[in-house]
Amino acid sequence: MANGLVGVAGLLRAVPYLVTLSITGTMLILPPASAGQSMGAYFEKKDTTFTATFDIGPAGGTFTVPIRGTPTDGVSLQLPEKAVDHPISLAVGYCTGKTRVAAGTPSGVVLVVKSAPGITFQRPLKISVSFPPDRKHVALVGYAINEEGRFRPIDLVDLDMKLGRVSFLTFQPLTLTWTYIDR
Repeated sequence: MANGLVGVAGLLRAVPYLVTLSITGTMLILPPASAGQSMGAYFEKKDTTFTATFDIGPAGGTFTVPIRGTPTDGVSLQLPEKAVDHPISLAVGYCTGKTRVAAGTPSGVVLVVKSAPGITFQRPLKISVSFPPDRKHVALVGYAINEEGRFRPIDLVDLDMKLGRVSFLTFQPLTLTWTYIDR
């Protein structure tokens, strides 16, 4: 497992994590408390700050948030061709607040990707983020956060724990975070 998941198989034997495939065929590793809809995790939102806005149309494209000293620094959005029928704006930001999880270590980052209400992508938006690598973290689980602050697992691709890079897939704008699975 050259992508930074070394040791995950041993961890999964020692701790009762749920391993399942998502609708897009991506493997999800869920902490024990996340098997249900509410998952014992909650985010109490305080403020949202938007740091970048990108215009995109049917041709698609990739955009990266400039480095400005915020939690969104370097976040990359990749929307494939024909994911939208008409031009839209995507805003990227972050939320402050309090995160409570039943298992794992919260990332401390809550990102927001916003667009006009009711937008659904015809092909998934890929959101790539960097995080500080830490040898005690062996994997992570990504979550969408709904308006009530409840967590739902989201598709995770391109995970590299050693380099501190992960990408998530979504068919709609969302608020997201991740939790580390520790040794």
